[in-house]
Amino acid sequence: QQRLWFLHRLEPGSVEYNVPVFVRFDGGADLGALRAALAALVARHEVLRTRLVADEGGTPWQVVDPAGEVPVRVVDLRGEADPMPAAERVVVEELARPFDMAAEWLIRATVVRLSPGETALMLMLHHVASDEWSAAILRRELLALYAGETLAPLPVQYADFAVWQRQWLTGDVL
Repeated sequence: QQRLWFLHRLEPGSVEYNVPVFVRFDGGADLGALRAALAALVARHEVLRTRLVADEGGTPWQVVDPAGEVPVRVVDLRGEADPMPAAERVVVEELARPFDMAAEWLIRATVVRLSPGETALMLMLHHVASDEWSAAILRRELLALYAGETLAPLPVQYADFAVWQRQWLTGDVL
């Protein structure tokens, strides 16, 4: 996280470390259930509601915000004759939007309603909080939560792992 935070500070407008996750809902999507599933996901994973803030000396610290709703941008393209070009523009816009790690969570959500029977969700995560492997887990968990499943509590959070790894990477190991 410190390395990615440093790179972000070095090039604050960079979107190189944005990690998109796409979920398609055939038959449309229940926006209320989707908002509830996203809220449950960020309640489950502290790293998604974490901000990285520098202290007076410039050292980054994790600030884990209380769980809450993820703001969801909704783009309705159901009236378009061919919604795909407009949907692609929405994706490109979101991919081009950098994160402000000190001010916002490391997750954003955009719902694109393509037709009465098709909705797409794009989650944008910052690589500080996710990689391809963990994004697949988040996608799977989001779909389970959306379906009303109850997930077992996590035994550790990412911050716990990061502290362990930092302590381990000292002395002879380093």
